[in-house]
Amino acid sequence: MRFRARSNRPRTLEQDLTPLIDVVFQLLIFFLTTTQLAAQAQMELDLPRERGEQRGGGRDPGLIVNLTRTGEIVILDSTRSLQELATIARRVRLEQGEIRPVVRADRGAPAAALNALFTTLRESGIEGVTLAVSPGR
Repeated sequence: MRFRARSNRPRTLEQDLTPLIDVVFQLLIFFLTTTQLAAQAQMELDLPRERGEQRGGGRDPGLIVNLTRTGEIVILDSTRSLQELATIARRVRLEQGEIRPVVRADRGAPAAALNALFTTLRESGIEGVTLAVSPGR
């Protein structure tokens, strides 16, 4: 018995590149976003020089707070007030559960501003804070 093909067209499989392009764009957006967040954490500050504890690959802090030499609080490249910090801390804590924010305070920052920052975080329900330092001593 002889079987015949119904048509004489070649059997080729068409390749749809749309899903591949979608994945590439998603990766591009991811890397651009994470690069912006990493740049925010690297704001130019003269951090205290202490030996400190070396932490590598730990949990995401959830919140990075920069305190400048003039006592300004900077989060995501914008200056914030203590009330805005409290609102942001509460929102992040509700979204992520328990967080341990990283405070990057300039060595020349007023002690009163640092105390107010820690008090605001504690009143917002944050139980632990990590203070960033430069390797030294």
